[in-house]
Amino acid sequence: MRLNRVYLCRPFMTFRPTSLFVATCAVLTAGGFFLPAYPAETAPAPAAVPAGGPVTLKDHIKPVLEKYCFDCHNDKKQKGDVNLLPLSDNPKLEENRKVWEKVAEVMESGDMPPEKKPQPSEGQRDQLIKFIDGQLAKADCTGPVNPGKVTIRRLNREEYRNTIRDLMGVNFNPEDFPNDEVGYGFDNIGDVLSLPPMLMEKYIAAADEVVHKAIVADTAAKPEVKRLQGNQFEGKDPEALRPLENKTLGLYRESEGIAKYSGPRAGEYIFRVKAYGELAGTELPKLALRVDGKDVTVFEVGNERKAKVYEAKTTLPAGAHQVSVAFLNNYNDANNPDLKLRGDRNVFVESVDIQAPPGAAPALPESHKRLITRMPQPGQEHEVAMEIIGRFLPEAYRRPVTPAEVERVAKFVELSQKNGGSFLEGIQTAFQAALCSPYFLYRWELDPASVKAGDTRDLGDYEIASRLSYFLWSSKPDPELFALAAKGELHKPEVLQKQVDRMLHDWHARALVDNFGDQWLQIRNIWEVGIDPETFP
Repeated sequence: MRLNRVYLCRPFMTFRPTSLFVATCAVLTAGGFFLPAYPAETAPAPAAVPAGGPVTLKDHIKPVLEKYCFDCHNDKKQKGDVNLLPLSDNPKLEENRKVWEKVAEVMESGDMPPEKKPQPSEGQRDQLIKFIDGQLAKADCTGPVNPGKVTIRRLNREEYRNTIRDLMGVNFNPEDFPNDEVGYGFDNIGDVLSLPPMLMEKYIAAADEVVHKAIVADTAAKPEVKRLQGNQFEGKDPEALRPLENKTLGLYRESEGIAKYSGPRAGEYIFRVKAYGELAGTELPKLALRVDGKDVTVFEVGNERKAKVYEAKTTLPAGAHQVSVAFLNNYNDANNPDLKLRGDRNVFVESVDIQAPPGAAPALPESHKRLITRMPQPGQEHEVAMEIIGRFLPEAYRRPVTPAEVERVAKFVELSQKNGGSFLEGIQTAFQAALCSPYFLYRWELDPASVKAGDTRDLGDYEIASRLSYFLWSSKPDPELFALAAKGELHKPEVLQKQVDRMLHDWHARALVDNFGDQWLQIRNIWEVGIDPETFP
């Protein structure tokens, strides 16, 4: 079956074919692949030239058609709705491109002429095919250039992973994303990359995870809390003080349980004792909290069989301490004539939480420092939000943005604060919205309003930057590409050549081997090959 022909010529090429092909070969070779030598310039193979001069439609092609084709494709008899008679007198083959391409296809496949009809020689058949190809290629290279509209491309999984890494400064593995559709052997073909609802849900969840990794919303110092379970307290009298199976300490007589604790720093410590009592007599059970042998406070423990938290504060130096709980008023009277006074008074300690004074604020990740350049003073929230988002969106959308676009995303900060969130929580929400925007998830090449249907235009510098970076790096443009695009210099051949050389020497260019090379040479499929262990032990 004959493949559809694509006629290439130098005016259609965005980059010099020689430099890019050689550069690609260099990277693939460095990655462990060997590519054979290839000529610097390629062109359609010329048709065989008869001894009498160049091949012409009138002198060489029409006689072959007249002998083998006109019987079935003429004014009166048009098999397949094809009439070759009038076409054979028009030297502009491109005006009837589809018909001539069909002629070349059926001649090359041997489908025409039919088996029972006279057949042209191999030389005649080859001459006809080469002539058609040559004439159509010549017309493509000299005629008006109209590449048509470019399909917007969704970021595939590898492009999404790399773009998040370079934009947000965090690693994210989209392994649970649905597999990307493949077209023509590649997984970055815009015509087949759909966006099913499940993938959109994954994008929303991924954006939430990414922004919380990249930006720390709560930058205040966290107090350290150490929990001492009841059974960690020890005493000298096992009859008076016994640990229970549920990690609770039971104090059955006047006794003291002691546990060790190391304070991380000097300051005010908060103690929260969770305890309950067994009531008897006229008093509630009394439980003393002591540190280093000194009473901090004495609690009256009620709530029989239902634990309650009792809180106390004290100032301590840093270092090792002894924390103890002591039962102070044991009572046991099984024979009291007053039934209400009979019973055994005991106390039970489930746990003691010790909250140390807060230390230094947590270290912020580099991603946070890069994305959040400053914090607002009261009343400056909108101004700083516009500043932070206005710097982020051009990188995320890979193009300049308008003030209205920045304002639209900044409203998420205001909305978050109205609902009780902090400024940084609002920034997280705004960034999450940007990461779910089609301007981030897709690679756009938007035509200006002045471009009418059917018109052609050159790619803009930002579009070139995006095409270049996603081809060589499978990721977004870096600051240098953005800077050149902003100056309007990236489309210049000498600047473009220099950037290609720079980018191929950058570690990001490994993606060219991993993504383009692996798919082009079908190396990815090696893992799908079943190896016979007997043949290949």
